[in-house]
Amino acid sequence: MAVRRAVDGDVMAAGLVVPRGAKGRVVSCDVPMQSGGVPGFGVTEPVGQDCWLVSVRLWFFPSQGRVSDYCEFRVLTGLTEVASPVEILTWEDVLPKMSPTGQFTAWRVFEGGGSREWTMSRLYRGSERRFGIWGQKVGNFADWIWASFEVIEGM
Repeated sequence: MAVRRAVDGDVMAAGLVVPRGAKGRVVSCDVPMQSGGVPGFGVTEPVGQDCWLVSVRLWFFPSQGRVSDYCEFRVLTGLTEVASPVEILTWEDVLPKMSPTGQFTAWRVFEGGGSREWTMSRLYRGSERRFGIWGQKVGNFADWIWASFEVIEGM
């Protein structure tokens, strides 16, 4: 997929226009996941105080596993630095998924790799923030998740 940077006057989703002086960029991170259900996490560099999250794209790189192997993931954003998979789960869900019991829960990807993409068009204001991903492999083989976040900042 070719990544296109937003420029002054670009039209975004729903007729929104990128303000003059705003700059678009992509920030990325990855999550190495160990076998045996040990969670991992990755975070991006900080982005500006006011930013549009334009889109999120994830790539899944599974090792050879069984059909029953899968990975769980959550896409998050927060204002604090984190040092562990437990800490990143205190951040806000960017892609909230509600379970039948009313609890926020992780997304799952089963056998196979590939990519997933979400168009967000969501404005975050007030403080510098980071985006990140939490992941956990359920099975016997290690996997990777790569995440890219397209943002427009400086509004």
